[in-house]
Amino acid sequence: LLILSGWSWIVGILVLRRSWRVIGLANLLGAWTGFGMALIAGASGNTVLAMLVITVLLLSAVTWLTQRDADAIAVD
Repeated sequence: LLILSGWSWIVGILVLRRSWRVIGLANLLGAWTGFGMALIAGASGNTVLAMLVITVLLLSAVTWLTQRDADAIAVD
């Protein structure tokens, strides 16, 4: 679900579609909800670390692309 979130969010930034960015955010929230349930069920420390690293990479890419294309996104 994180890969789907990242893909839709990054595509939304690159093609300047707000709807794809919203879908990406919704997917990220869904992934974190599922992750929270797995954590409550007793997920291992390695799973927690992997989820955090993937999220950091995803949000870093989204932030970099958003700042790079800020003028075009502001028009959208």
